Amino acid sequence: MTMQVGMVGTDGIVLASDTKQVQSTIGGVCSSFNASKIKICQERGIAISCARNMETATLVAKNIILGLGDSQMESPIALIENIAKKVIDDPGCRNDVHCLIVLLRPRPRLIRVRTIGGEITCDDDITGKVVAGDIENAGIFWSEMYYERRPIKHLARVAAQLVVMAGKISSGNVGGLEVVLCDASGFRRLSADSNARLESTVNQMDETIRKSFTSYDGQFTYATDMIS
Repeated sequence: MTMQVGMVGTDGIVLASDTKQVQSTIGGVCSSFNASKIKICQERGIAISCARNMETATLVAKNIILGLGDSQMESPIALIENIAKKVIDDPGCRNDVHCLIVLLRPRPRLIRVRTIGGEITCDDDITGKVVAGDIENAGIFWSEMYYERRPIKHLARVAAQLVVMAGKISSGNVGGLEVVLCDASGFRRLSADSNARLESTVNQMDETIRKSFTSYDGQFTYATDMIS
């Protein structure tokens, strides 16, 4: 599982993800490590985040990057669906896949590809926000409440809030942070230091909110008990 979000801004698109990857052995022992879940091909103008079953989602992402030609960027959905379907139809692949795709040409565009009931479905040309991975995580609250179209530098802060808080809610499956800013100049992956500062800011806000619940000093008044 993972937590990812794409947000369309006034000057581009933000793509954010956690970095925690969990693997289990044949004996059922689980271990985890941190690694990027966002694949970028700067030359082709394609970035794809990978969620749910990481091996299959990563294969879908690689095949889309290789198979989506420049001439098909204007109307890419049918080909994307076909590429993804060929991967998940492979008997050796687990077919639980979520991918968020950002195409920069001929214009910035946000697409979600996912499996529902074993079938591929695409949400095309998203104009607001969209999540992938742990789509039932309550951390999604932050995008529902505070997303609005604004510069992507500001949206990166909202996206970080969602991903980091999702990790606090589901720490066994979600953790870490990576953010990619996507605009006409290309893809800019934030440095480890910038991601760490965003994560620290989120944690400071969380602590402030927690303390506010124990610092309320307002006086209550009480209704008169009525017997009916």
